[in-house]
Amino acid sequence: MNVLIVDDVPANLYALRDILMDISVGASKDGIDEEESLEILQANSGDEALKILLQSDVVPILVILDVQMPIMDGYQLAEIMRTHPRMRYIPIIFLSAIYSDAQYIFRGYESGGVDFLTKPLDVNILRSKVEVFLNLARYRIKIEQAHIAHAQLVIEKSRERERLQEQVYRAQKMEGLGQLTSGIAHDFNNVLMCILGHAELAKMYLEDTPNSDIEDSIKQIQIAGNRAIHLIKQMLAYTRQAPTMDQLPESIQILAVIEEVLDLTKTTLRQAKIELVTHFANNMPTVLMDSTELHQVIMNLMINAIDSFNDEGGVIHLGLACIEFHENTLCSDCFAPIKGRYIEISVADTGMGIEPNELAKIFDPFFTTKSVGKGTGLGLSVVSGLVHRANGHILIRSELGKGTHFQIMLPVENN
Repeated sequence: MNVLIVDDVPANLYALRDILMDISVGASKDGIDEEESLEILQANSGDEALKILLQSDVVPILVILDVQMPIMDGYQLAEIMRTHPRMRYIPIIFLSAIYSDAQYIFRGYESGGVDFLTKPLDVNILRSKVEVFLNLARYRIKIEQAHIAHAQLVIEKSRERERLQEQVYRAQKMEGLGQLTSGIAHDFNNVLMCILGHAELAKMYLEDTPNSDIEDSIKQIQIAGNRAIHLIKQMLAYTRQAPTMDQLPESIQILAVIEEVLDLTKTTLRQAKIELVTHFANNMPTVLMDSTELHQVIMNLMINAIDSFNDEGGVIHLGLACIEFHENTLCSDCFAPIKGRYIEISVADTGMGIEPNELAKIFDPFFTTKSVGKGTGLGLSVVSGLVHRANGHILIRSELGKGTHFQIMLPVENN
């Protein structure tokens, strides 16, 4: 804390400095009260005092001001201080050896002073008054800090409430969509079983009287039916809230699953003239997740990346790394904070990117940015459900015309 003393007589400045020098100021640091030295600033004229007040990095918490000074006396300096925002609320104690009558004391109060002492000074009284103002300044600082902390807490609570409201809204929306999707999927599955069953019977009837045209038609029916069954499985995977007995999590090495996916997609990548660049860290920890579900997550992300190029070719970066989250990074899907040690599966493409207003909807079921007939809108919904079932999170960044970057975060097994 700083105190400014102003007097045109050097001897008076030295005397005041000696009186105030050994006053300690209580300070709070990390919730612990400590003592710090009082810093004394000096000015031998009103002009010099104004320069200090305007240019000092720290505004003094008290000004001890001599009344009788040439050019600009103490009253004039105090009146100027009261008109300036930076100096308006600094307490002023007037000192005078000449003006001791009531009219001069009242003028000091009218000029903005908070006290008026006459010389010769009583050292103990001066020290006591300075200590009072220092304590008041200390309490004011504490109150200001408390106000700032409270404002920050209110902002954080408001953000937390908005995040929770968003989670509740999303959960309610997903629950309704899930119930609808589940009902449609089961009814559709019954119809498909009937179609495929009759197709199989028709194929058996043709064994005695072969007909290649009819056999080809039956084959196409079976292919289309099996594709529809795959779509239904995706729909049911999205709506399922807990894994079934054959989908219990197991300790797996992610790299092994990635290699399986790459074996299935290498032909498609080559035909689409897409370059694959891999960045795999060594000695990766294991994760707890159903391997089939992890395979589905990575495959969906790879298919999305491939489709983002619109047959124009490009580059896909596929990465695997171990990341420690210390700060409150929020999941792009559930908006929950991500903390701890995670395995990151990174899929980044240089495709067309996603419109900013569409990013918030990409995990919604049946929402797709692909052209008609090219996507079902379930891929990322399934990814979201499976990742969060494994206590994981998703981060996504996208820039229109430059590409999209997905980061799947799965907690390491020893978490």
